[in-house]
Amino acid sequence: MKFKLSEISKISNGKKAVFYDDGTVPVYGANGPIGTTQNSKYNVGDIVIGRVGANAGAVHRPISNFWASDNTMVVTPGERVRSEYLTWLLQKTNFNQMTSGSAQPLLNQDILNSIDFEIPGLSEQDYVISVIEPFENQMGVLTSINDNLRDLLQEKFKKIISETPAEFTTLQNLSPSIIAGYWGKDIPDEVNNSSVMVIRGADIPSISAGGKGQSPERYIKQAARIKKELKSSDVIVEISGGSPTQSTGRNLFISNDLLKRFPESVIGTNFTKVLRFSSYNQAVFAYFYLQYFYNAGLFFNYENGTTGIKNLDYKSVLKIPIRNVLESDSFVEFVQLFSIIERMRQTNGDTIETLTQARDTLLAKLIN
Repeated sequence: MKFKLSEISKISNGKKAVFYDDGTVPVYGANGPIGTTQNSKYNVGDIVIGRVGANAGAVHRPISNFWASDNTMVVTPGERVRSEYLTWLLQKTNFNQMTSGSAQPLLNQDILNSIDFEIPGLSEQDYVISVIEPFENQMGVLTSINDNLRDLLQEKFKKIISETPAEFTTLQNLSPSIIAGYWGKDIPDEVNNSSVMVIRGADIPSISAGGKGQSPERYIKQAARIKKELKSSDVIVEISGGSPTQSTGRNLFISNDLLKRFPESVIGTNFTKVLRFSSYNQAVFAYFYLQYFYNAGLFFNYENGTTGIKNLDYKSVLKIPIRNVLESDSFVEFVQLFSIIERMRQTNGDTIETLTQARDTLLAKLIN
């Protein structure tokens, strides 16, 4: 039986959040968790849908009580539908073709309510959940492992730079090559006929967690592909975007294991810059300092732009004084640990991808 979304659930817009570094309640934005606060507004089982920007239509089902930002809508399932089942229905829906707004994609409640959803009885929904949930549970375990490994490395790096005696330097003193990103064309032509996958700022959180994001396939000149394709030990930095509560400067270390997971050459979008260093150790050093800056909220102080899109003054970021622990024994050991963990995280990412494909294949057969 078909229903409008408003007939089987309650839809509300998220609210602007007040962030606390020591908060225990996750705040969800259009692309997932973006920070913490002190009080929850929504409950486990409620579903978050991105409302504005590149992530309009992204669907998340938090595993704890949460707050949802003003860039989202929240769907609270009613008695006719299970939360898990409705989440999968929403994830199957191609919201990208339904957004309005030419400059900034926008999804609203009217658009959501224009869609008819086929909702079977609760017993059939429960059967689908019993088949699919084990896949999602295993994916969740591997994602948590990857998150914990990432947090372990970040804490170890902070300890090294706080406890190791060292002189100061800057990332600029390491003389990285800086390579501009590129967007390319959505369809090939006589000039732009070289296929590449493009990493956007919105893809970085997923890739950092061991996923592959939703990097689109684009077409560029062959000469541009050779010049701009990412290589092992590159560090990609988002220089434009962000939001009032999220700074620019999300960054990603490009390992050989990561590149192997993409079927084609990979580049950064035109909203990114790629830093290419002369050694692997320098690249790891720069990446973890940039992570440290981003997590500390420092990049908010290095942003400009008055048109609604913020730009990171990355040249000034490269001049920030930092402790030069590159040659210390503790950092050399850290790099060895990072290499082991990075390979482990990418292996977990491969498994997550395989489980995701199996889940989606089953969902296509179980949900009409």
